[in-house]
Amino acid sequence: MLAYLSRYINNFSSHWEPLRRLTRHNAKFKWTNEQQTAFDDFKKAITSAPVLIPYNPERDKFVICDGSLTGLGGALFQKTLHGYQLVHYVSRTVTDTESRYSHIERETSAAEFTTSHLQMCLLGVKHFQLATDDKSLLPLFNNPQAKLLPRIERLIMKMQNLDFTMIDFSGVDKHVRAVTIATESEQETIATETEQDAVLQLIKPAMQTGVWDKKDPILKPYIDVQPELYESENVILRLNKIVPPENLRVKIVRIAHKQRHIGLSKTKEMIKHKYWWPGMNLQIEDAVKRCFECQISTATKHTEPAKMTKFPSRLWTTVEFTTTTSFEATRKKLNWKKIFATHGVPQNLQSDNGPPFNSHAFSYFARESGFRHKRITPRHPKAQGQVEGFNKLVNKIMTIARHDRNNPDKAIYDRLQAYRSTPHPATKVPPYQLLMNRESKCKKYHDKRHKTKTHKLKPGDAALVKRENKRKGLTLHEPYVYVVTEIKGSQMNAKRIKDERKICRDTSKFKHLPTTKPNEQITLRNENIPNISIPDTTEIEQPTATPTNIAEPNDSTEKQQQPEPESQPEQQPRRSERLKNKLIAKDI
Repeated sequence: MLAYLSRYINNFSSHWEPLRRLTRHNAKFKWTNEQQTAFDDFKKAITSAPVLIPYNPERDKFVICDGSLTGLGGALFQKTLHGYQLVHYVSRTVTDTESRYSHIERETSAAEFTTSHLQMCLLGVKHFQLATDDKSLLPLFNNPQAKLLPRIERLIMKMQNLDFTMIDFSGVDKHVRAVTIATESEQETIATETEQDAVLQLIKPAMQTGVWDKKDPILKPYIDVQPELYESENVILRLNKIVPPENLRVKIVRIAHKQRHIGLSKTKEMIKHKYWWPGMNLQIEDAVKRCFECQISTATKHTEPAKMTKFPSRLWTTVEFTTTTSFEATRKKLNWKKIFATHGVPQNLQSDNGPPFNSHAFSYFARESGFRHKRITPRHPKAQGQVEGFNKLVNKIMTIARHDRNNPDKAIYDRLQAYRSTPHPATKVPPYQLLMNRESKCKKYHDKRHKTKTHKLKPGDAALVKRENKRKGLTLHEPYVYVVTEIKGSQMNAKRIKDERKICRDTSKFKHLPTTKPNEQITLRNENIPNISIPDTTEIEQPTATPTNIAEPNDSTEKQQQPEPESQPEQQPRRSERLKNKLIAKDI
């Protein structure tokens, strides 16, 4: 009777071994606690309610096998709405010869015994997993070119009529979680949507008949994986991964990424662990790139190619200038009249946009002297890179002079004298001979060194702007959407949609914001920002300025100049006399 009920008893052979020893030839009958425990276990097993379910040939199968010194056993599991449930047990005791097998041979015998006794359930199954607790069996079973021992090779050859993959027993729980849908409601949702999906409904007949139209563009993405596709409870799967209907794929990607914003690669791994569909990589990449929270929090490595300033046709045409003090303090320190009397008044004087160049006093001085004041792109010191680079040398000289307790002004002039009398590596001539007529660095060298690339923004595009003076905890970009209004060279004008604030920055400060449609609503959680829509470019007011990599002044603004004051008021310096003014009169 126990042999008949063995299919319902787990580890039957191991429990039966103490009682079986009493039935051997010439064995002394001795009833001990070991036999009594085995007898009680059998009574409990045959009197308790079984947990087995009926066999269904259309459901996915999963087999576990194990071998020991006393017996071989296995179990057949079947996929249901609540996961994998037990269908059948198999077990037998080992012979005296088998008890002397090596461990790997016993495990192989257990796999062969389990599959041979379950052939009525496994024959015809497209694919199933066979789990074992011995990892050394995996390369023997899964590699057709593996070199095997004769006994192991004979056992594996007996199993060649079955389509299975050997997996590690320790990964069974993980495998079951990956294949099994978490809840019954999720299963019903996917099954319902699959019934309404036109593409998946075309795949089902092809899966059943095995006839695939290679010219059909709808079926073409599934043809390469058609041997791995099957249907279970109105849900299409590829091996252990669900093929969701098309209208649920966007939701799956959004939930997987929006929960933690874990990045592109981790989002792919999370989704691929449970789902598969054609073109999923491109869809995930597009969704992550359009994530507004990720866009304002990540930096972009973008350096615009160098745009060379037109070389002047004559000497002393353009002079680059910078200072850190007010204009009045600079004028007291530097004799402008003497410089202009020696070299002449330049046609253009280029500077940044900070003080003192934004003062009325400097504007009056420019009109009085007769030169044109040109400003570089705001917040982009690279546009005046030669002067800014020379400032590093000046700061170094002043630091050394203070350390040696020398006069910083004298140290700077000594350094300038040595610099101007030394042949320049580009011209091979001392600068004082050329009188500031040396060429700048090669454009190709700059582009190669900084790995530049041209921006892809155009008027009407939505963009983000990099924060200035970013503090810890804030996003790298402002959480506001701007619309590009005009591009001239490396200078870009944009208008903020929220309050129509206009800004002018270098193109490297902007980051393209992908949008699906022109009127797509963009919202940011945890920010007091209303819904934002990208307007049409025809509604954008064209700016009156004419920006380039060097900001050109507006002619109309120059015509509407204020009347010159009768007497120019004298402004007090903003800094103490103890602080040395930094001044560069660019000679070369």
